[in-house]
Amino acid sequence: MKTHACLAIAMLAAIAACSPRSAAPVPEESEMAKALRQAEPCRNVVTEAAAQAVASPGQPAPAINRLVISGRDGIGWNGAPIDAVTLRQYLDLSGVMSPTPLLVVAVEPGADPSHVQNIRETIWRGLSCRAESF
Repeated sequence: MKTHACLAIAMLAAIAACSPRSAAPVPEESEMAKALRQAEPCRNVVTEAAAQAVASPGQPAPAINRLVISGRDGIGWNGAPIDAVTLRQYLDLSGVMSPTPLLVVAVEPGADPSHVQNIRETIWRGLSCRAESF
């Protein structure tokens, strides 16, 4: 009898090992993440190196705004500290200018990745494009 019990336990263990396990539910992608993934890349959001490459000798220099992302919540616009609300206002204004100015983005070492992602989302909201160059 003891042998049958051991055999039954072994068979159940083998069946359980072969059975598909219910995987942990994968969190659904947020609406913001979907929108960012599907948006067109920003053509006018660049790094400093790309901004230098855009400059053409003999041509008027394009309008440039400089955005610096630092620390957990630091934002700089053309050398002045600003907050997220002001950044959104500046981006909204930039988005309706013709031609749209270049936005040169610098991410300082040690900038919080979630802060950088929040800035990318703010750029998407203000300029309706995906900032992927930084």
